[in-house]
Amino acid sequence: MVVNSITLTNFQCYFGEVKFEFKAGLNLIIGDNGAGKSKLYDAFYWVLYDQVFDSLSREFKKTNQVKGSLVSDKAKALCEPGDMVKSQVEMVVYNPKREVEYTLTRSYRVSKNESGALHQDPESDFSILQRDKFNISRPMVNQAEIESLLKGILPDDVKPYMWFQGEQVDSLIDFKNNSTLTHAINVLSDIREFDFFVEVSVKAFEAAEKEYQRESRKFSSDKRKSEDLENKKLRVQRDIAQLEEEKKLTADNLAYAIEKKDQLLNKLDDAQRIKELNINEGNLKERLRELDERLVKKKAGINKSLISRNWILKGAGSFVDLFAEKYNDYLETKARQEAEHVAQKKAMDELYREFRLPVDVPEPIFVKQMLEKEHCFICDREAPKGSLAYQKILEILERSQSHKRKPKPEPITKYDFSKEFKTLYQNGLNLQGLINQADYEIRTAIGEIFELETKYKTTKDELEGLQKNIMEHMNASSVGSMASSVNIVNEFQSHHEAIVNYERKLERIEYGIDAKKKEGKSIDEALKNLSTGKISPILEEKIKVLEDFRDIAKSTRARVFNRLIMQLEEEANLHYYNMTAENKSVRGRIKLEKQVNGNYMPKNFDNEGRILTSINDSNIILIKLAVIMAIISAKKSSPAADLYPLITDAPTSKFGDNYAIGFCRVASQVYGQSIVISKDFYNKPDLQQRLFSEAGDKIGSVYLIEPSLSEEVQREHRDELEVQLTKIK
Repeated sequence: MVVNSITLTNFQCYFGEVKFEFKAGLNLIIGDNGAGKSKLYDAFYWVLYDQVFDSLSREFKKTNQVKGSLVSDKAKALCEPGDMVKSQVEMVVYNPKREVEYTLTRSYRVSKNESGALHQDPESDFSILQRDKFNISRPMVNQAEIESLLKGILPDDVKPYMWFQGEQVDSLIDFKNNSTLTHAINVLSDIREFDFFVEVSVKAFEAAEKEYQRESRKFSSDKRKSEDLENKKLRVQRDIAQLEEEKKLTADNLAYAIEKKDQLLNKLDDAQRIKELNINEGNLKERLRELDERLVKKKAGINKSLISRNWILKGAGSFVDLFAEKYNDYLETKARQEAEHVAQKKAMDELYREFRLPVDVPEPIFVKQMLEKEHCFICDREAPKGSLAYQKILEILERSQSHKRKPKPEPITKYDFSKEFKTLYQNGLNLQGLINQADYEIRTAIGEIFELETKYKTTKDELEGLQKNIMEHMNASSVGSMASSVNIVNEFQSHHEAIVNYERKLERIEYGIDAKKKEGKSIDEALKNLSTGKISPILEEKIKVLEDFRDIAKSTRARVFNRLIMQLEEEANLHYYNMTAENKSVRGRIKLEKQVNGNYMPKNFDNEGRILTSINDSNIILIKLAVIMAIISAKKSSPAADLYPLITDAPTSKFGDNYAIGFCRVASQVYGQSIVISKDFYNKPDLQQRLFSEAGDKIGSVYLIEPSLSEEVQREHRDELEVQLTKIK
């Protein structure tokens, strides 16, 4: 199909009727941001699929979800109460093989009631008008016929590769999903014809095999044993099918693990270095934490040591000496007083030492009795009153009375603090050593704090330098973050271990499949030995021929596919070189590598066979576009390039001028018709002329679209918005 034209009437920002006419070759619609480029892409999509792209939710929505937003705001503002305004897109496509033109029209209405409120229709209206080579027109009303035409304009499986926006390119061939390229090849090439032959040959062989088994059963000498063997073979076949499915799943997992490992391999050195730096950072942080704890303890220890280490007595050592002098004076005075007291006591004692008997011996009461009786009880002699004996007895009584009246020595002091003073003196002596050592201890403690603070500052500076180094490594590498660097190393090891496990599992599965196939052949031999009659040689020949046919179909499909891969690789590099011809950066060479699961993945290698890493987004997109174009151009028998137009919005949004020119030039050579919507050529007349010169007769129609607002203030609302269309070529 070729798109002849598309006409937008009051469709979103397109006020009134705006018509684009297209030709074969490259058709270009140029516009700045906000000019209506994406809305034009929406118009193509809406007329065919009744959907538009919602830029907020980033998804396609049907008409019954967006409703009145499809209609131009200016048209709605100018609509009078009681009137109706219609949004419509009309696309004219032409089938050159059948020489039939189709006009597809989709419309949607809103109306205003007398109060000015909008009434929105629930759905859009759709119609198709067919006009043949004899200029006879008829509407298409048969739903099956309409659906067939819509699929013919752009089949669902082809659509992602022919109609896409720039942001969708990544998903067309996803470097994280190695089946997307294989899927694209299957869709856009004629390889599916060989898949059909493989499928037919397999079914034919299976049918012949069942027929052969029925014949074998007829001539069996032991039908029960034959039935058991056939049931056993069915179980073997089921086991083989299950193992084949497990093999496919394991191969897919192995391919994924290898691909992830290869992707991570490019980042591993950077990640390993960053991980090591991260470990060093952790060590420095731990050291910084320990230093901080020690500093806090040391500073807190200063306060504790004021009491526990008697630092509060710093400088008080002289008071101990002063106290010692005072204490010495006290002791001397006390000793002198004690000596005087002793002398006084001694004199008194001398005074009474002349008495032979102790004081109060005999006791005064008995002395008085002796005086009264004038008789000495001690010597038992008479002591008449007035006699010498009586006088001596009387002296004993007087001495006792005199002793009681004897003055006692005065105490040395009223309160005796000798013990306390001695304790203070001894404590002072003990403290004096500590007090004298306090200066040294304080200096040492403060010195240790200064040393710790210096180490803390040095470690902190080292940590900040290391963190800066880490950031520089991350910025210079393909590693996104600190956490991802650790994950990359761990994930790489995990995928490496997974690869080993999957490879071992594949070996076990292969061994299991071979064993089951041998078991199946043994069963076939056992069934054959049970046969008592001769099976038709025609049937035997039939099963042999169909088995060969199956094997040939599979090998042919594989051979054709491999040849197609080689051709695709050459075509992809041809397109890639042409698109990057004017750019002087390293581009490498595209290679389609086969994965262990049979899928293919495009990779970029240098001239020494090393994978190019850290290539920019533009080159990645170019590689994907080059591969898609190669699938189309490599197989000229494919109808994609001739029957289906390429319609793409902003495919070159990440490109520089040279890449944009290269893409458009190659697109004009690959596709029979392409409609490229782009802002890259806006306000660049020299770039436009360069494209016209390089693409030559492959250039179709070129349009410029710009928003039209008469006054600056109108940019604050959309009621005056419309699109101005200018045809450049």
